[in-house]
Amino acid sequence: MAESQYVQTRFNEFCEQKLDNKVDVIVPHEAWPAIAKGAVIHALRPPVVESRKSRWSYGIGVHRAFDPERDNEKDQYHCPSRGQRTKGQVEWFIRRDESVKDKVKWIHGYITMGKTRRLRDTVGDLVLYKSKSSTPGNSIDDEDVEKFETLRLCIPARNSKGDKNVMIGHKILVNEKSVEFEARCGKKRVGFKETVYEDDEN
Repeated sequence: MAESQYVQTRFNEFCEQKLDNKVDVIVPHEAWPAIAKGAVIHALRPPVVESRKSRWSYGIGVHRAFDPERDNEKDQYHCPSRGQRTKGQVEWFIRRDESVKDKVKWIHGYITMGKTRRLRDTVGDLVLYKSKSSTPGNSIDDEDVEKFETLRLCIPARNSKGDKNVMIGHKILVNEKSVEFEARCGKKRVGFKETVYEDDEN
């Protein structure tokens, strides 16, 4: 645009009429290559914020094997295929003050969804929890544990042979102030949820 005679004329008129001719219009040599070069440099430059410390601990609600040494009997139940279990637990996959980058952080291990007798989609919900504590409790009833979202899962019927091992991960988009949660069964995404990343400073 700077090489356009029309644009130069309009700029000169503006300077004469509005700025009392106190400003000189300078047109650089080969202005367009300079603009293109600047655009390329900007695109290749790393984001302004590459990482930050997470202001929350994030986790998901799970059922797991009952441990008489640490679990409350009121949460105990019997699963025909897996024996004694405990409900209402939280598996944390990031703790407050951990360094967070723009990449997916996966929970250790898998969430197993049992196979169905009929050939149909497997649908279920995973409850997401957060805490302001860097050492939150492991029960959904703990005072420092807060429920905040639900992640809907849908595994296609064609993948219904045997139990499904679902991998859960989250990604904080540092520069966009949002956090994504996703679930994958093998290479296929079977659940996704995006929510606002609350950069709480309290």
